[in-house]
Amino acid sequence: MTADYIRQVVLATWLTPSPQEIDRRVRVCLRRQAVLDENAPPRLNLSVVIDEAVLRRSAVAPGGGGESDLHDRQLEHLLRVADRPNVRIQVLPFAAGIPPVSAGSFSILESRATGAPDVVYLENKTRIFFVDGEAEVHRYARDFDLLTEMALAPADSLEAIERIRTQANGASAATVTVAPTNLP
Repeated sequence: MTADYIRQVVLATWLTPSPQEIDRRVRVCLRRQAVLDENAPPRLNLSVVIDEAVLRRSAVAPGGGGESDLHDRQLEHLLRVADRPNVRIQVLPFAAGIPPVSAGSFSILESRATGAPDVVYLENKTRIFFVDGEAEVHRYARDFDLLTEMALAPADSLEAIERIRTQANGASAATVTVAPTNLP
C-alpha cells in the first residue's frame, strides 16, 4: 500500500487517532512491506487474493478529497509490486460468487524450516491475534486454497487491475466484467 492509502485506512474510523499515532501506523505498515525488497536469502514470498470490491472501493476517508488520484496511485502501486518475482497477486472477481471466507482478512505465515503453514495472523483496529492451533491453521490454509482457486490467475488479475484503473480514470464508462478462467 502507498503511504497515503495507509493513512486513509487508518483514518476510516469514527475515532480519529492522533497525528503521531497515524504516522506511527503508516511507518509500521511500510516497514512490514519493506521486507519484500530484501534480497538476502531466504527471500520472503507474498501471495495475496484481493476481492474486486476492495479494488473498486473509495479510498478516501469522509471529508478527505483527492479520491481519483489516490485510487490511481494505489492501483498502480499494486501493479508495480506484482512485478516482483516473490509476489503473486490474484483478484477475486464479482463473477466468482460468494467466497467461502466471510470473516475478513487473514495472513498465513509459513515456517521456513518446514515450508508449511504454522501460524495465522489476524489484525483489526484494536487487536492483533496469532492462531497457532494445528486444526485452526489448517482451516485457514484450506480457505486460502479455495480463494486462490476461485480467483483469477495472476496474469489475468493484473489485467483486471489495469482495467479497473483505466475505468476509474474515466477512460471507459462501461462496467468492467472479468470472468474467472479457473473456476471449478
